[in-house]
Amino acid sequence: MMNHRHVTLRQFRYFIAVAESGSVAAASRTLNIAQSAVTKAMLELEGELGNQLFERTSKGMMLTPQGHRFLPARARSSVRWPTLRGCTAATRPNVCPACSRSA
Repeated sequence: MMNHRHVTLRQFRYFIAVAESGSVAAASRTLNIAQSAVTKAMLELEGELGNQLFERTSKGMMLTPQGHRFLPARARSSVRWPTLRGCTAATRPNVCPACSRSA
């Protein structure tokens, strides 16, 4: 179970930006802030929640199942489905097993 005690609005906004863009670099450009600020906020958020929200790869950031559950339902439609780990929705964009399990 996730602990949502000390999550800040800034961390939440940055989380959504990274989830939507699939990378810290793209999120930082969208937010018009330094990449290091986004990285720090994501590490702090993961620390507060006690869960890894993103899988870091050489191609960017992919949501873990925990990250996908933390993502608000409203924002899920704007996240590129192929970036969701374990999601087969690349061919069926309105069907995501991770969404179904967390609902």
